[in-house]
Amino acid sequence: MYYKIKLPDYLYVVHGLGTVFSKSKYGEYLVIFQNTTIGVHNGMYPVIGDRVVIYPNCLVAGNTRIGNNCTIGAGSIIINQEIPDNSIVFGNGKKLTIKENKKNAIKNYFLIE
Repeated sequence: MYYKIKLPDYLYVVHGLGTVFSKSKYGEYLVIFQNTTIGVHNGMYPVIGDRVVIYPNCLVAGNTRIGNNCTIGAGSIIINQEIPDNSIVFGNGKKLTIKENKKNAIKNYFLIE
């Protein structure tokens, strides 16, 4: 974890081995799994919204904005992308798939509405 970052008050790191937190902006109720990097790309850092779950082996970097109530599928690579609120995302680069998130996974980890 980069020493200058402000982590959310409600953060759950599941099997944190290999997980990197850069000096990005993090929303509340963040769940992040192992071997995931939230990193810099061309001097830009991502912004992560509220109630976001990021499954294992992901890269979120650069001028990326992850909206509120999003789920990022395992192995996803998201660089310089805008992910709308209430989305499920999986894949990478030009093969990135974004779908409506009808059932946010955050409820599996926190007791919130």
